[in-house]
Amino acid sequence: MDKDLEGYNIYRISSGDAEKINPVPVKENMFTDNSMPDIRYVSYYITAIDTAGNESTPSREVIIILKE
Repeated sequence: MDKDLEGYNIYRISSGDAEKINPVPVKENMFTDNSMPDIRYVSYYITAIDTAGNESTPSREVIIILKE
């Protein structure tokens, strides 16, 4: 891990707009979305945050399709 890496922000897109779903930067390489909306399709992307508060460009989106 880079010395100046603070962590990651996780964004969810469920109804058009992206919403940051973590209150503080995530330091682990796993995250559970416990506030998942009651929908079938959702996508996520992440950004890296450095210790100065700079945010990277977004990662590629990951699309999740939930079973009914």
